[in-house]
Amino acid sequence: MKSPDNTSSVVLVGNWNPFILNPQWVGKYIFKKKQIEAEFLFGPKLAFRFSAFGARIVPTQDKVTIIADECDKRSLGVIERLSRELLSELPHTPIHAIGVNHAFIEDSPGEDILSLFNFPDERKFPNDMPIESTEITRRLAGDGHGVNLKISIGQGFEGVRFDFNFHYPIGGNLKELDGDIIKKGGVLGHFEFARDFLAAQYGLDYEEKHKTEESDGSVD
Repeated sequence: MKSPDNTSSVVLVGNWNPFILNPQWVGKYIFKKKQIEAEFLFGPKLAFRFSAFGARIVPTQDKVTIIADECDKRSLGVIERLSRELLSELPHTPIHAIGVNHAFIEDSPGEDILSLFNFPDERKFPNDMPIESTEITRRLAGDGHGVNLKISIGQGFEGVRFDFNFHYPIGGNLKELDGDIIKKGGVLGHFEFARDFLAAQYGLDYEEKHKTEESDGSVD
């Protein structure tokens, strides 16, 4: 089992001011770097994307998404640090929820995993309308948060994919959080919980990534 690139993220849902979250401000106060990569994204909601240290920040009026380019300990530490910097710099921002997301793919699922997708109604579908993809969704109740688990097959990737969304509903502003959600080691902790959950529940072993250490831009 592996964790694909670009699937680990922190999402801060709230009322954000896009005029503050511009390339100069984000580079200086969040990345703490003089030069960052900035791209303008076209779509239903126009937005910037800022990149440095193997991470990307995509701010819009209703949320800020912070994405790790790769899924390893260093990269997860980077998006955690960037999230904490944003919480610290804009403590009075009204915020509604915080999400932490991780995904895993098992390229060679055994019959015990594939059998999850055997539903009684499948044989009733017309032969000329084959099932292209199937999703199983579950919501698990945590202590003060929810864990949304989606298990899917046949969506443009080989094997079976497991998507975890840790959802923390919040009423108030960032100052009231006091760092309880994005605490030190929190993003990696959520990843390890998901990895260990899949090992215990489905017997899946995780393949660690090995890479040369790079700077994460921290100033500790």
